[in-house]
Amino acid sequence: MGTAKSLIAWFTRDDFTTVGASFEHAAPHYVEEYHRHIGGKLQFEQKDTRISFRSKQLDQPPPNASKFMHAAFCGQADRLLTELSGDGISIVEIKQMIYYGLQARQVSAQDIAKQIGIDRSTLARQLKNKNTSYSTLLAELRQEAALRLLMQRCSVNEVAAELAYSEPSAFQHAFQRWYGTSPKRYRELVLAKDAKFASDAS
Repeated sequence: MGTAKSLIAWFTRDDFTTVGASFEHAAPHYVEEYHRHIGGKLQFEQKDTRISFRSKQLDQPPPNASKFMHAAFCGQADRLLTELSGDGISIVEIKQMIYYGLQARQVSAQDIAKQIGIDRSTLARQLKNKNTSYSTLLAELRQEAALRLLMQRCSVNEVAAELAYSEPSAFQHAFQRWYGTSPKRYRELVLAKDAKFASDAS
């Protein structure tokens, strides 16, 4: 829940009031934390996960608008829309399950296959038909989530824990392999680029 709240705060500077939210998963035993962080009307065991704001607020320009992040998110949105329009097993849904599995530290291929109601070999075969694999999706999700968490000013230790790495050094090695630099240095570069965009726009 801390991650969800920090995401809302980062994107809105707390200027937007949430109307409510729906979640695919069942109501957890700590549901009061959801009310405290998100507020509004909460629904669980829904067909999708979403957070609702008042339409007038959504018509306003994002308080933390960034050309760099906008381009990154648009590319990701296009990939998701393409995936959602396909047939068979949904890679988007699998990645959502992996993300929730990270929170519960139940992130093996066997864990995910069980949630879907198939065996591990069937999951592997269906993913292979889409030219991917479970390990690839896990790495992709961690790679995407790492950037988001870093831009929320999470520490390297916090990001490593959030992504279920055994230790911070394992996350740092993976990040170096993905982006060719350390997590801290990458964040510095992005912030500097955003500052330049803001300076050029003013």
